Order: sequence, then C-alpha cells, then structure tokens
Amino acid sequence: MSGIKQIFVNYVPAQDRILVRVSTTDDTEMRMWLTRRFVTILWPVMLQMLESDPSVVGQANTQTKQEVLSFRHEEAISKTRFTKSYQSPPQVKQVNQVPFLITKLSTKRLDNGRTQMIFGTAKGRSVQFVVDRTLTHSLCKLIADCTKKATWGLDVEITKSSAVASGDRTIN
Repeated sequence: MSGIKQIFVNYVPAQDRILVRVSTTDDTEMRMWLTRRFVTILWPVMLQMLESDPSVVGQANTQTKQEVLSFRHEEAISKTRFTKSYQSPPQVKQVNQVPFLITKLSTKRLDNGRTQMIFGTAKGRSVQFVVDRTLTHSLCKLIADCTKKATWGLDVEITKSSAVASGDRTIN
C-alpha cells in the first residue's frame, strides 16, 4: 500500500460538503465528499484514535488526559506544513473522477501503531489509507477548520483551554 503524500480538505458551499483529496506516493489521487452528518460519525472515531496514544491512556484523570491530548495535538500540527499548496501530480492516476459520497467508516489498528481507515459509499465503493497519529492530528485540524468555515455548529475541538473563564489561573 502506498503512503500519503498530501491531503487537501476544503469546504464547498455550493455542495454544503467538505471535499477531501488525497494524493499518494504512487501518484494516485482519491476524492471524497464528507457531509455534516458523516463528520458527526467521523469525529468521535478520530478522537478515539488519538486518545489511544499511550501518553494519553497512561494518565490518571480526565483533565490530565485532555491536557496531554491537547499538547500532543499542538505538537503534531506544529510539525505539519499547512501552507504548502495542494499539487496534483501531472500524470495522476485518479481512483475516481467524481468524488465519492462517503457514508460509512471502518478502522483497523495495525501492529505498527498506525490505523487503516476505510471510507465507504452507499454503492459499495471504498477508499482506504493508513494514517499515523501525526497525520490524524493534522486531518483533525483540517476538518475542524472546514466545519467552522461551514458554520455547521459542530463541536470538533481537540484543544481545550484549562484556564477558568473568570480569569483564575490553573497551576500544575
């Protein structure tokens, strides 16, 4: 299975959907539509994938787990180049010219700490790729940014401020 080279995630207002384009190291491109309804299915699964990080699982209480997850998220996205423009290879082999409308998701944990994600359509077509934690964090950020742009009103946050709203400080 080839690796992911680049991911493009963009909200398309005319469709009221998120377009995801994934290019791979073997110059293949896959295109998918994500609806608001599907993102409400996808998001908890992605959070569960991130929360399975041993540094998060090993924490004793919920607040500490959230803080470690937030730290890991900030660390991962700081290593990702979000400013690079998406570039389709000149001789790209498109899996699908028209984006698949995704309605199903299944995941499989692999031995190496990665996760295989299989996105399916109502017509039985599927797109699959393998992600590591850093890529999952990056994908979460891209989807969260798009849902904000779409004004769907979804709670798709990973980082939560531990400071109290009254301005009090939390000292660890």
